[in-house]
Amino acid sequence: MARRIKAKERIQQEKPLKAERPQQVISRSFLSQSAGLKLLVFSAGAVLMGLEIAGSRVLAPYFGNSVFVWGSLISVFLVALSLGYFFGGRIADRHPSHILLSSICALVSFLIFAIAVIAHGLCGMLVDAGLGERGGPLVASMLLFLPPSVGMGMVSPFAIRLATQSVTSVGKISGTLYAISTAGSIVGTLLTTFVLIPLIGVSVILEGLGLVLLLVSVLTLPYWKRSLAGVAAVGLLILACSIWP
Repeated sequence: MARRIKAKERIQQEKPLKAERPQQVISRSFLSQSAGLKLLVFSAGAVLMGLEIAGSRVLAPYFGNSVFVWGSLISVFLVALSLGYFFGGRIADRHPSHILLSSICALVSFLIFAIAVIAHGLCGMLVDAGLGERGGPLVASMLLFLPPSVGMGMVSPFAIRLATQSVTSVGKISGTLYAISTAGSIVGTLLTTFVLIPLIGVSVILEGLGLVLLLVSVLTLPYWKRSLAGVAAVGLLILACSIWP
């Protein structure tokens, strides 16, 4: 009996040691969690505003460039951010996973790719349905830009939840990440307005925005291995060549 008890005690002592082994793999990441979250937040802010500016060019051939177009875009993006903040914070509290956050961003990137494919046909259908310069831009903005913008709105509260280690630092962390997100939005606005739109077409801009967000979401995945980084880089290069005109 004494031998059995000692054997059980040895097994119980060995279990925590086995559970600690994966942490050695976790520490070998391509980017630190802090750097990865900051890069993801910055990129999401830049892509969000780039998408809004490019959205005006998407709608212009069908509904003009009036105040109704801009009012529709701004309203839809604000609604999307509100929904993203609301649901992003709640999902982050229930499932605080960096992999889930990167997966959301990857999904958003494919939604942006889809805009470049379906925007022409969808706007044409709305015009044929009799939606004028007031209702048309609002409906088109909701159908095209609301889903991906909600996803990007989730990024900041999600990142704050993942970066927060204690209540005493939550104010500093949230302020820093929101500042980084706003800086990304400024860069995305200026780059899209003054560089991308004058030089290249709207479809290429949309595909480029989607590709940037997809690339960042993959590079910031935790538990990164350099061998997987090479495979992912090749896959993204093939994807870029397939969609780029």
